[in-house]
Amino acid sequence: MSQLVHLGRIRLPRRARWRIAGGLVVLLLLFGLRGPLLRGLGGFLVVEDPAERCDAIFVLSGNAQDRGQEAARLYHAGYAPTVVCLGGESNPALELYGIFVSTAEITRSVLQEAQVPEADIELLEEGTSTYEEFVAISEWCHRRSWDKIMVVSSRFHTRRIHAFFRLRLHFSGIQMVLRGARDRVFEEETWWKSEPGLIFVNNEYVKLLYYWLKY
Repeated sequence: MSQLVHLGRIRLPRRARWRIAGGLVVLLLLFGLRGPLLRGLGGFLVVEDPAERCDAIFVLSGNAQDRGQEAARLYHAGYAPTVVCLGGESNPALELYGIFVSTAEITRSVLQEAQVPEADIELLEEGTSTYEEFVAISEWCHRRSWDKIMVVSSRFHTRRIHAFFRLRLHFSGIQMVLRGARDRVFEEETWWKSEPGLIFVNNEYVKLLYYWLKY
């Protein structure tokens, strides 16, 4: 009992008390500003260009529904005469039922449902990563003599594409117009309030660091 009383009388140095108080104030400020700060983290991932007339629209693999619909909207607005669907991997969930279709084929189905003529859709069934898709796009453009293209992906994916694609395509003689599709699964302005949003943003920052270190 005497030991407890003795410990209860221990006083921290003034400097330590100020540090603790300062830390609590910072934590309270961060908590109060969490909305704008987290919104800014998401906003940093978005890099888009004004839509311009291009030789073709390339739709990156993944989230075929949203990206495909955005590409169809841009096609119908007259920004390009051709839409190229990327992605060589198949959907694991569909494989369980014996259905083997590439992500490029899934995106093509979305475009067809959006009234994009089949004659104006091309399949580029290559690439399982952003790097591999860049290589596939670059080679495809050189074979077709295309020098100005539009690339469509999810909005929170555009920062990484901008950082990795743009300069490399420029040195290849290809100009890129980058456009992002909004995600239907979560609200971008409040991405931290949903599990899909948390996973997407977390993964993008990890991948940004990975691409920065590797490439």
